[in-house]
Amino acid sequence: MRRDYIKNNLNGAEAMVHSNKIDNQFYYIRAALVNPDGDRLDLSKGSLYNISLTDDLFDPFLKAEITLYNDNNAIERTTPTSLNTQNGFTFRGDGRDVLFLEIIPLKNTKKEYKLEESKEYNQVFSLRNLFTVIEDTDVVIEGVTYKRLKLYDLDERKLKEKNIDFNSINTIQFSKNNSLSGVPLFNLDNNERANNTGIMMRELLKFALVQNDDDIFYINRSSQSSTGDINYIDFENGNSVINYNSNAYKKAIDDLKYIYNLHNSNLESKDFSILKKDYFTGKYTLINAKSFFDRAYDKDTDEGGPFLIEKINISGAGNLKVNKAGGKNPKNVPEFNEKSQALNVRFFNTSFDVLNEKINTKIVHEYNFENKTFNLMQKESNIINAKEKFNDYYVQNMKGERSPFPSQITTNLKKLNYNYENIYNLYGGNDNITLSMGLNKLLKSSIITNLGIEVQLKGQMFRRAGKFISIDRDSLDPKNKFDDRFLGTYFIINVEHTFIKDDMYINKIYAVKTYYFDNLSFNEDLD
Repeated sequence: MRRDYIKNNLNGAEAMVHSNKIDNQFYYIRAALVNPDGDRLDLSKGSLYNISLTDDLFDPFLKAEITLYNDNNAIERTTPTSLNTQNGFTFRGDGRDVLFLEIIPLKNTKKEYKLEESKEYNQVFSLRNLFTVIEDTDVVIEGVTYKRLKLYDLDERKLKEKNIDFNSINTIQFSKNNSLSGVPLFNLDNNERANNTGIMMRELLKFALVQNDDDIFYINRSSQSSTGDINYIDFENGNSVINYNSNAYKKAIDDLKYIYNLHNSNLESKDFSILKKDYFTGKYTLINAKSFFDRAYDKDTDEGGPFLIEKINISGAGNLKVNKAGGKNPKNVPEFNEKSQALNVRFFNTSFDVLNEKINTKIVHEYNFENKTFNLMQKESNIINAKEKFNDYYVQNMKGERSPFPSQITTNLKKLNYNYENIYNLYGGNDNITLSMGLNKLLKSSIITNLGIEVQLKGQMFRRAGKFISIDRDSLDPKNKFDDRFLGTYFIINVEHTFIKDDMYINKIYAVKTYYFDNLSFNEDLD
């Protein structure tokens, strides 16, 4: 459907290939506004003042803003002339005004760009997406009027708009081999009406977006089983199983978030997972957090894994590289000349208020309907056990001096549970949901409240939330505690992509580090 929308509405839209390089890189940029009334406006290079994209780890969808030249209300008042065939574009204001945006860094400017020949390259380096205009505002910048468009991903708008009748029973395949085949629905108990949360999220997305498996998921058809089971790539079924029926007062996005919040991985770690939509293909993945970290570093070769995308230098300049055997970063991590040189960098610890609220034992309260008992549980979700799991899942597969050390300071106040959070679980007796509501909630908080970095660089589209960067220096320095804390591999939590006029592209990256390179021996025997 996404492909058909682009084909039916945007064929012939001319690309704005920048005649001037942006930081020594040519870009193929195509942008067009369309709506159901037949209005279409192909945006020229001169009409674009600003493009801003925000990618957050815990939001499946890109957020965007675009600012267009609109002096004298030119966007809506334009009429065709002998020099310009474009008509004015009238904003409906109901979420049906759609912006198609394609940004592709060119590998070779001497050849005509052909999309079909560059699929693997584009999945890594490019953006191609449909956004819906949710708000349009006139703004004045230096005496000139511009139109600022606030944008949502088109899928997000659909999910926010729809009330759906969604039930877990409808996601179960009643094949001839299924023991429930032919059993009337009213004879099924709650457990028989339940399904895995990952399966339910897939079915909900297909139902609400009116899409097929191949449209929005990566599928390995060559390994499809004889029973017809589909092999989804990087979209897990999950370990949590629930009986769910959508709330008439909620939208499809609320159903998706509710199920997502209860999900835990069906892999051995059973930790939380991250739902994302790809920048270019528009396909969804659901990958558990431990798998992200497993793909960041290969201990056997001391090399970066497939999710470690770049080494960023925070000091020094030029092409001088120092061979630092036994350094704090994996070997053979890609660098991109001046684009991998930080323009601005800020290291920081998480504030006490955030740590006090988020990093504490989670006491899960629930009622067990089968045993008719109230239960209070904190064995799995207490701060000591959580730190051990955190160390196993997100620290030990990183590079350290002897062994990396978790960057969490746990005082007696937290160990003795004088600092805790009460959580109520509606699914009493469901151990996997208890895990999701308790331990996994604490693990997620422990990742995002770690050592932080905010780094500004010349822009590149391949920088995305959920990938890793390594932070290093060009110079050799004596061993010190600062570098043991702050140099090394970081997990990207948020990326901002900002194109300013036609001559500047900037990234701002927010990332966290889960470990110290060495044990810094902080005193934890404190009240």
